[in-house]
Amino acid sequence: MESANYKVTDIFGYLPCEVISLNEIESLFFNALDGICSERYKVFFNSYQVELNSLQLEAIEDLKELRRNIAYVTQGSKLVAIIGYH
Repeated sequence: MESANYKVTDIFGYLPCEVISLNEIESLFFNALDGICSERYKVFFNSYQVELNSLQLEAIEDLKELRRNIAYVTQGSKLVAIIGYH
């Protein structure tokens, strides 16, 4: 994937902005698309690699209804953000 081909439309963040800002989450996503990995955060493009609660599953369903692609940002086993993009 190449980041120039995508646009982030939605971010559901699960940490305070003092810990990680929406801009930082977006940068992690675009870096992952370009093959640049963070040591602290991981970006996944499949939900089977991430443990999700019922509210997060609802957010994913909303994004799917909007025909968005979905990415997941984690720190260890904790979900940091769900990203909707196209």
